[in-house]
Amino acid sequence: MNITELAIRNNRLTITILVTVLVAGILTFRTMPRDEDPGFIIRTAVVLTYMPGASPERIEQLLTDRIEKAVQQMPEIDFISSQSKTGTSVVYVNIQESYTDMAPIWESLRRKIDDVKESLPEGIRGPFVNDEFGDVFGTIITITGEGFDYAELKDVADQVRDEMLYIPEGFAHGFLTLQDSTEVFYQMSQFYEPEYARGVRWNDPAFNIAWPAEISVISEKDKHYSNYSA
Repeated sequence: MNITELAIRNNRLTITILVTVLVAGILTFRTMPRDEDPGFIIRTAVVLTYMPGASPERIEQLLTDRIEKAVQQMPEIDFISSQSKTGTSVVYVNIQESYTDMAPIWESLRRKIDDVKESLPEGIRGPFVNDEFGDVFGTIITITGEGFDYAELKDVADQVRDEMLYIPEGFAHGFLTLQDSTEVFYQMSQFYEPEYARGVRWNDPAFNIAWPAEISVISEKDKHYSNYSA
């Protein structure tokens, strides 16, 4: 006698079991904890190194390649990717998903980077290991259009993305970190010169920005900008 035949012969018992399982599933689903933004483990760290004025080729040879070789010695590595740009080396270190305790792994990564510093050229800045991505308020924009196929929309989206990644000259950029010890890295087309810096206040009524949380920590300079006037 197989399971199907047994279930048919004892249909009342089968129905009772199915109803019990269904009710238990509904109750479990309704009472299980929910989070709009559930936590997750970030298994990626970024190693940033700066060598002002160096070409991408020199950055690759003198910085990126040496850092990658040092990091590859770690057994927890899943894969490594990198970018060598003018004056900047960016190495992304990705850890295998089987690891959940990241603190000792990042400590091991920092020791590897400290060891490789001796082989890097003098006059560089870094390398800096960033594994604290934290939480930053941002926005997501989608593009739709009736009568346009996917390829046409993708072309427009790629163009908009390229324009949005780079803030045009004369525009202001503001951000709000939502967790302690959050680090935000951004690059500028020119070296920072404080005497040319300009800005607007975070609560300027001319812009009426709806920040998602109360502003509790802000620099004195940013706090005391005058109201904007066109």
